[in-house]
Amino acid sequence: MDAPTSKVLIIDDDVANLLLLESILEKSGYIALSASDGKSGIALAENERPDLILLDVVMPGIDGYETAERLKCGKNGVSKTPIIFITGLESVDDKVKAFESGGIDCVSKPFSEREVIARVTAHLKLKFQYEVIEKLNLQNEKEIALAGKIQSSLFAGRAITRNNLEAYCEYRPFEKVGGDFYDVVELSPDKTMIVIADVTGHAIPASLYTAMLRANLNDLMHQESEPCRILERINQAMAKVLYVNHYLTGVVVVHDRQAGEILWANAGHCHPIMVRANVAGAQTLEFGGPLLGLIEELKYEQKVKSVGPGDRLFLYTDGLVDVGQQQTVDPPLAVHLDATRALSLEDWVNDSVRHIQEQPDFRGFDDDLTVLAVEFK
Repeated sequence: MDAPTSKVLIIDDDVANLLLLESILEKSGYIALSASDGKSGIALAENERPDLILLDVVMPGIDGYETAERLKCGKNGVSKTPIIFITGLESVDDKVKAFESGGIDCVSKPFSEREVIARVTAHLKLKFQYEVIEKLNLQNEKEIALAGKIQSSLFAGRAITRNNLEAYCEYRPFEKVGGDFYDVVELSPDKTMIVIADVTGHAIPASLYTAMLRANLNDLMHQESEPCRILERINQAMAKVLYVNHYLTGVVVVHDRQAGEILWANAGHCHPIMVRANVAGAQTLEFGGPLLGLIEELKYEQKVKSVGPGDRLFLYTDGLVDVGQQQTVDPPLAVHLDATRALSLEDWVNDSVRHIQEQPDFRGFDDDLTVLAVEFK
């Protein structure tokens, strides 16, 4: 905003000061408004919405300090209007009180024309720069919110039903968008692929990588059905685009209902936990491979495990467990999952999150969090 369109409100009970300040401001191209007491000044400010206020301290009725405090609680955006005190009071306590009541600067009486214009101009520039930043931040927030909606559309949803399994997922990005990814995809009437992955970092950069991962999986699901090959192909594709020191972790599981088994491969990710329908004791599937995206030529191995109807698989990202100083869970997560296997999938997932939150050293989730529970038919 240019100076000629900037409005400055003067609140001062001294008519001579009002006229002098009006003259100084108008000569410099500002629009000058004036009020002779605090109450009328507040009313004028709320009606005219000036860009800056020059405020006297010693006035009849409500003084400048109280006027400033009321202005900071005012309507129509007045609360954000910068206030410069014009005062003949020289003590440190008076100046501190001016700042505490909402002022951003002080001009001492008798004031010089050059000082008044210099301070007014400087604070108006700061105000307008701040407004530009606020608008940009608001625009960014809208765009990030939209990005979050777009990213959510890439995922399978919370309650998931496929031919040979049921699943439930709790996905909580640390910000509006995140770097976790999951999907449950039917490869054929008897085969279903389950994927969970975690990109280093979170927010927009990580979310862009998850979009790339989604695109690669869309191609791979029609070409590959073995977890080790899927990870190798993902690694080749992501290594070409990831920045230095960025990488992914992930697990790919393929369930074959006809064979009654799962094949799985792990690329540096949290180990899945298997809970049997009719056998006590959960089993952590402790088998893994190198991180994804560091170098193109990497090989992955896979393992096989029999599964039956009612067996469950619990997959998660490290945002669930890296939440305390000791980073340990008591009782261990696998033990807790086994003890609560009778819960519905949704309750099982929510209870696992609550179990972590109830740990003595829990300090809050500070990363993207994804928990995916699967029950095989």
